Amino acid sequence: MDAYVRPIAYRRVLGFVASLWMRRSGYFFLGLTLTLAATGFDLLLPWASARLIEGVAESADQALVWQSWVVLLVAFAGFAISRNLAHRLWIPLAARNMQTVLLQGFDHVLSAPADWHATQATGETVRRIRRAMDGYDAVTDATTIHLGPALVVLLGLIVMIGWREPIAGVLALLVALAFIASNLLVGMHWIRPASLQANATDSHLSGIVADVLAASVTIKGFTAERRESNHMEEIARLWGRSSATAWRRFVDLGLVQNLLLLLLLTGLSGVALYTWARGETGPGDVAFAVTSFLLMAGYLRGFGENLRVAQKGLEDAADALLLTALPREETREPVLVDLSWRGEVVFDGVSFAYPQGRVSVLNRLDLQIKPGETVAIAGASGSGKSTIARLLQRFYEPSAGRILLDGHDIAQLPLATLRQQVFSRNPGAHASESLDLGEHCLFAPDGQQGGGDRCGQSRLCARLYPAVTAWL
Repeated sequence: MDAYVRPIAYRRVLGFVASLWMRRSGYFFLGLTLTLAATGFDLLLPWASARLIEGVAESADQALVWQSWVVLLVAFAGFAISRNLAHRLWIPLAARNMQTVLLQGFDHVLSAPADWHATQATGETVRRIRRAMDGYDAVTDATTIHLGPALVVLLGLIVMIGWREPIAGVLALLVALAFIASNLLVGMHWIRPASLQANATDSHLSGIVADVLAASVTIKGFTAERRESNHMEEIARLWGRSSATAWRRFVDLGLVQNLLLLLLLTGLSGVALYTWARGETGPGDVAFAVTSFLLMAGYLRGFGENLRVAQKGLEDAADALLLTALPREETREPVLVDLSWRGEVVFDGVSFAYPQGRVSVLNRLDLQIKPGETVAIAGASGSGKSTIARLLQRFYEPSAGRILLDGHDIAQLPLATLRQQVFSRNPGAHASESLDLGEHCLFAPDGQQGGGDRCGQSRLCARLYPAVTAWL
């Protein structure tokens, strides 16, 4: 879990997301064009509203008033149609790229070596893959549909406000800059650390829940329900504290943003009313100021919210990069080996300890199985029965010695070639398939787990150990 608390640079995550966009560049650029068109129509609304109100207030030619009314309707219709068409392009782009994230993550996890899987909770890994998919979607929506258009609208509004009233334009610019800067600085230095910790505890919680439920038969067999419930309470409290901290920091940022918006409303409306009272502007200018504030406030508030969504999405999408960095099993293609495959197996001075174990499961094992010979290997739990089969299929590599198949060192054979010839029944059986815990969780004599398979991994095995030894 600690590796998932260390942040990955945002530029790397954005580069990964952008590479997915470019896989379907036609959809992306057409959707972006329509989104920008909708933004342009949105910018016309304050201007069209001010023109209509000025015409009505000044009792202008009715034809011009109706013309202004039509312009207002066309601006809104153009916004609605362009935005709808853009979303129809974003949907297939998102669906296909999320499938890519899923399949890439699944491929890297499936290709990871057995010693990596032995130290990971299955549910935690599943949660990370799903979160990477959602992270891509969040980053794409926030940056292309919301943040980009918001910056265009804000810049356009500031220019339009400054054109009508320079003082109000300067105020709008300063508030917008303060709003964006507060989001970036507070988000990076105040919210991000809490968000990273919340993500890590969320993955840990998901992994514990999935593994405990998968091993429910074993847990019931050793009447360990209370032990697991107590452990889950500890994990849930940790998750609750870290999540609440992250949420509170988001709320703190929201308070700062609302204070800045209040300052913007005070400035824009105050300047508009002051110039109107002096007879320098008309009702249309006041309407423009109020309409501009409402539009600008909506985009600023949306900018802040979507910046937080993008930040959360970047943290989630970073899981995809972490999965691509997983070690991979050997991927050499199967080759034809000049062997008769008689089936002679030799363990020559083989020693082995599981990655999370402190003692060796096998210590300088010498074993020869001749072709056609049937051999039964018996022993106490943790003595290395299942380990021998896993080493023969190279799910793990011995720490010393070598394993020969018909005189050939299996470390020199491509994995696919080896595993086509060697089959072990149930090398990684699920805990719920049997109550013979020795088949699934391997323990060293001193009580330290020697290894583990799928029954909640070593963490669950360690918690069950007192019950197991009492039962045995």
